[in-house]
Amino acid sequence: MKDLLIRKATVNDIGKINLIHQGEEGPWADLDMCAAWVTRRLERDFFILVAEFDGKPAGHGEWIVSDELIGKTFFLGQLQIAKAYQRLGIGKAMLKAGEEEALKRGCASVTTIPEPDTTSNIFYEKCGYTVSRRFITAETEVCGNAKPETMTVIDEIPESVIGAMRFLIGLSQSASRHIWEVISRRPEGNNRTVKCAAFPDGSYAAISWFGSNQTAYADAFGNVPADAALGHCFSLADAFGVKQICFEADQQHKELLDHYVIQDIQETHVEMIKKL
Repeated sequence: MKDLLIRKATVNDIGKINLIHQGEEGPWADLDMCAAWVTRRLERDFFILVAEFDGKPAGHGEWIVSDELIGKTFFLGQLQIAKAYQRLGIGKAMLKAGEEEALKRGCASVTTIPEPDTTSNIFYEKCGYTVSRRFITAETEVCGNAKPETMTVIDEIPESVIGAMRFLIGLSQSASRHIWEVISRRPEGNNRTVKCAAFPDGSYAAISWFGSNQTAYADAFGNVPADAALGHCFSLADAFGVKQICFEADQQHKELLDHYVIQDIQETHVEMIKKL
């Protein structure tokens, strides 16, 4: 398309990225939070693209390299096309640009988590992506699930866990690098509270919440069974008075979690992959 320009973003594109997200949910729809996240992610070597159609802001995409069990992958955490420019092939062109960058960075694949309950899966399938994993989302009370454990409260989960340990709990983004950046390198002004702990079996857990600590989101890394990792999340939550946690896990681990009392559990997200 001769009227389409896709290029790397700079901090000067923050206003354009914010316009692309108007009418949508998420931090990019708020100008101040958009500025904070985009600035931080450019500092952290995220590959960020903007698309302009006829000189107008039309698309925004973000990728980051993540070492996973499947190998080195380029994780697509954000692809937004402004409503006025959808169904013009812009998303497909941006995916292609991201895949070309993935090869330059030595990645063997591109992975992403499409928004559930949308037609995004169909779009990615048409672009050559296939479902690689399915995830469950659960919400449950901490009381009755938490058991006293020896733990060491730490400032943050070490960056060295990425690629060295399995990312077991907290898979809404599926890429361990992406989640680590969210909880450990969040920008100034982000009001997320994060608490982390290390456990004697060598694994790590984190809980995070906004405002009141009645419900927290849980994440866990480790070379341990998924139920042990979830137990660590419960112990950490209980230590900080959190009453309820929300977590996600690979569907293949569901049976391991059955001995916990879980109020609400359902299949939600899928991970899609394109091998390069």
